[in-house]
Amino acid sequence: MKRKILHRFRCKIAGLGIILIFVCLIWACSESDPDPKPAKKAVTGVTVIDGVAQLRQGATSAAFNVNVTVTGGASKEVSWKLTDETGADIAGSIATFNTTARTLTVAETTPVNTKIRVVATSTVDNNKSNFKEVTVIAKDSGNDCCDGTCSGTCDCPATCDCGCQESGLTTVTELDITEVTAPVKGELPVRSFTTTHAQYSGAVTWNPVIDFGETFAANTPYQATITLIADTEYTFFGVAANTFKVNGANATNSINSGVVTFTFPATEKETPVAADFIVHLADLTQIAGSVTAVGVTANEGKTQGTITVLYGDDKSETVPQTAGTYEIFINVAEHGDYNAASELDMDAELVVELIELSAANFTIDPLTLYYVASELTATPINVSVTWHTEAEWNTDASIDVFYRGTGDSSSYTKNTAPPTAIGTYEVIIDIAAKTGYFEAVTELHMHNFEIRAAPVVVGDVNLVFTVAQFTDPASSISLAPVFSIKNPTRQITLTSDVEAADVRWTVNGGTPVTETKTLDVSTYNEIGDYTVMVEIRVSGTWYNKTFTFKVTL
Repeated sequence: MKRKILHRFRCKIAGLGIILIFVCLIWACSESDPDPKPAKKAVTGVTVIDGVAQLRQGATSAAFNVNVTVTGGASKEVSWKLTDETGADIAGSIATFNTTARTLTVAETTPVNTKIRVVATSTVDNNKSNFKEVTVIAKDSGNDCCDGTCSGTCDCPATCDCGCQESGLTTVTELDITEVTAPVKGELPVRSFTTTHAQYSGAVTWNPVIDFGETFAANTPYQATITLIADTEYTFFGVAANTFKVNGANATNSINSGVVTFTFPATEKETPVAADFIVHLADLTQIAGSVTAVGVTANEGKTQGTITVLYGDDKSETVPQTAGTYEIFINVAEHGDYNAASELDMDAELVVELIELSAANFTIDPLTLYYVASELTATPINVSVTWHTEAEWNTDASIDVFYRGTGDSSSYTKNTAPPTAIGTYEVIIDIAAKTGYFEAVTELHMHNFEIRAAPVVVGDVNLVFTVAQFTDPASSISLAPVFSIKNPTRQITLTSDVEAADVRWTVNGGTPVTETKTLDVSTYNEIGDYTVMVEIRVSGTWYNKTFTFKVTL
């Protein structure tokens, strides 16, 4: 029972306490503003901006400017005063402030390191104030080049030492930067360094830009921009313009600045090597007498300098024409980013082979298939063989013509004298060797011909038929003219001892061709044998004979 009474008593006491606090709050509010007025436009205070943290002593030629921002009020509602760093007023003999122009003037006699506060107070915002503190520092002996706006940097002529360094710091004296060396083709660039003299460290950027992992290119002038970072006890204030050097050479820097630029000479040019080029393999095996220059070209992206191919141990520019093996070298002219190069060994050989002579290398005249024995006394056989194409390598090469075969059923051995007896013969030749071009050739077959008793063939491709021969199957003739495909004019002409009204030619069983007595066979360009049937019509009767001709190289 006692506990319940005590609990109720405590609750009542707590409730009375809460009511008492509420009443006090109401009383306090009514005391602070017994006669409420309409609210003024809010003024948030005064801010001194664009002031400069330091002034040189005696900077009277360019006054210190302070701009003021007062939110909600006009500048005339701001009052100004000067104090020291403790807030005590400063006498006008040290510094004066023009409240209209808002400029500060410091006396010549103001002691170094005096701290002056420019205090701006808003007269319409419960006298809220703000200030800018200015420190007077040492003056450069009588030189008033600074404009009074030094705040960590000086924007003065190159001849002026503003003396803007912070108190206690030493101006950097190590002015030759040796850690950034000249670019070398193919090497990685310096990107940062720490000096051994401990006055500063540095970061380096390059122009043209070099991506990380890439190396310096050939034949390129690079500009280094070296941004120096002073160590804790040093400053760049006091460093004159263009006094830094890079490895002893004059560099470029602004006054009081640790940003240095230097342009290095162009890196060396690339020197071509054999691996930069391709030898045309198809050119490495050729035939004596007709050798053409071996082709060599540069790989993509390599030098485009003129290439001169050299042959053999003597490295001659003349293309060799005689058989042998010749090493290949090249000279390359200077071009673009590449130097010239001499006698690069291409690790390749030109092999010049001897000519293998065949009948195709020669021309025979006349190409007569049949002779009449009775006519040879008056007109002996006289076959001439010459080179098909005159060239330097064959102009003095001798050709000896021989005949051999059968005559009157007896053997006609190899002989320079032409035969006269009826029989079958061949024309053969011997060619003496020519060093470097071809070996000696003996008994090279050139042509077959016959000597007959009766006229059958006149000329090299002329057929002479009689009506009797056409009507008598037993008198079939064996005609086999041979044509070189290199001869653009190839014809077979029929001559007859009787007048033929019509002539037809059929080649390889094809469509008969009605022509005059001449058959043009120049359109048959495939190597091989062709079968021809020639037909003539005499007095209404057709007669025919079949023979072959050959097309060779």
